[in-house]
Amino acid sequence: MKKLFLVLLSLFILFSVKAKELELRKIYVDGTEEVILLDDNTDTIVLYSSDANSKEVKDIIGLNQFKNLKILDIPMLRYNGDWQFLAGLTTVRILGFSSDSEKLKSIKFLESLTSLETLDCKLLIREEYKDSFLREKIDLRNLKNLKNIYYKCRIWKNDSSGWYYPGRIPNFINVKNKPILDLNNNGIEYLTSREKKMLKQYSEVIFYSNPITNNKKTK
Repeated sequence: MKKLFLVLLSLFILFSVKAKELELRKIYVDGTEEVILLDDNTDTIVLYSSDANSKEVKDIIGLNQFKNLKILDIPMLRYNGDWQFLAGLTTVRILGFSSDSEKLKSIKFLESLTSLETLDCKLLIREEYKDSFLREKIDLRNLKNLKNIYYKCRIWKNDSSGWYYPGRIPNFINVKNKPILDLNNNGIEYLTSREKKMLKQYSEVIFYSNPITNNKKTK
């Protein structure tokens, strides 16, 4: 009888600690939503739209539930929001996202990603937000494990006739750990004196495919 009790107790403990499923919700602009069920110990999430005709997403709800989330990749999501759902994801070490959203005005949310080691961001900013976006300082002092930053920024013209490069480096301040900054293909023709000082925060700065260096890199 005692052995049977121990077996049942062991089974109870086993099923009690088994990973449970959590809901990750995509909210679409037409009011519908998609629920994705993932184990609560999931450490990698990839979000994307299958093609250009996919429904447009206006919000992502539930990412902060995943306490073991280390890698978040959002390469081709038809998303039209401000990306604030990324704020506070303090366990994420690798983040990649590509934004064509007309509502993206700021990447201030990066300041709260305190475990981040690698950042890969491709941004398209509306021309009306250009000046405020380029002026805004992003304070990375709490991101003490940063190793790599891949950054690309384009500006979408107000008349919708196309886009162009602003030709400026990211306005990151108080950068810790001397990460590598990759500015490949950002249309940078020159550096201001302030930008030259800012680049001293990095162990290496890569300028491939920028007019300023003619396919060279600088340390």
